[in-house]
Amino acid sequence: MKALRAEMVDRPVRVTVPVRVDFAGDRLLIKEFTANLSVGGLFLLTEHMVEPGTEGKLTFRISQWDHPFTIRARVVRSIGPDEGSAQQAGLGIQFLDVSQANQKKLERLVEGIQDGSVVQSIRRSIREDGRHLLDEIRRRPVDQKLMLALQAAGEEIDALIRDGHASVIERLLENPRLNVRHVKIVSRDQRLPTQTMMALRRQDRWFADEEVRFNYCAHRSSPLPDVLRCLQQLPASRLEQMAMNPNLRPQVRTKVRELLGTRQRRGR
Repeated sequence: MKALRAEMVDRPVRVTVPVRVDFAGDRLLIKEFTANLSVGGLFLLTEHMVEPGTEGKLTFRISQWDHPFTIRARVVRSIGPDEGSAQQAGLGIQFLDVSQANQKKLERLVEGIQDGSVVQSIRRSIREDGRHLLDEIRRRPVDQKLMLALQAAGEEIDALIRDGHASVIERLLENPRLNVRHVKIVSRDQRLPTQTMMALRRQDRWFADEEVRFNYCAHRSSPLPDVLRCLQQLPASRLEQMAMNPNLRPQVRTKVRELLGTRQRRGR
């Protein structure tokens, strides 16, 4: 603990952790999940833009077993959804006047994420309930599924994919244990929204696979301008396969036919 506190003096340890937060101020109420957290502040995933300097109160709880607590806070950074796909939209928020008791709670959470004990406690509670893994995953609150997604392995990954919660899938795409088989399944899920498909697109290691690219282009929620560009990377056999899809968006169908016609004229 002393070593951790010494490190925090120079640069607070920041961990990736999804915690449900209410940020309330004058005519302001945002209820969203954090992307990351330190003892000094957090980054809140939201498209609700607030001017830097805005102050309010953050209310959150570390787990379903803990009582909520409130910290005064200030917005120090605001990133809009139109500022490029490399950075998720949200608010950088700094904690103000943190009490000693709340400081200790934050330190415990940071340490628990670092050493894996938070996820391990979630795993134990899932196994102890004795239900089928998928059934137990489905009944869990989304914050627990989000925490598990980054460290899930084996059957846990398969269960989270089958559960199909879009925000959880986004976190799962960052899991180093995920493999291309998993991503092929994810990319076929037509229930997923545009934001999730954009998260898949940002991962070059997955987009290098031809089937993932094909599924992405055929997905009704993939951003249309990007799809029209990506179609050019697909071989003629894939384009012919896509042309037979009755659920293809009209703009995509038109582009596929155009590309096939061009390639036929070139004798390819």
